[in-house]
Amino acid sequence: MANYDLNLSLEREGTGYLIKTGMKSLMERIAASLREEGIDAEVCKKIDKGSGA
Repeated sequence: MANYDLNLSLEREGTGYLIKTGMKSLMERIAASLREEGIDAEVCKKIDKGSGA
């Protein structure tokens, strides 16, 4: 199962949050609800970084 990240930017607070889960549909519903409230929310697939060099 792929992992997905939900990035939240709360500009009024000057704060950002990152929520991680494997449930993309849940993240998409949360992001849509937050966007309706004026919060910048984006769901993106997590890219695992290798330990090369």
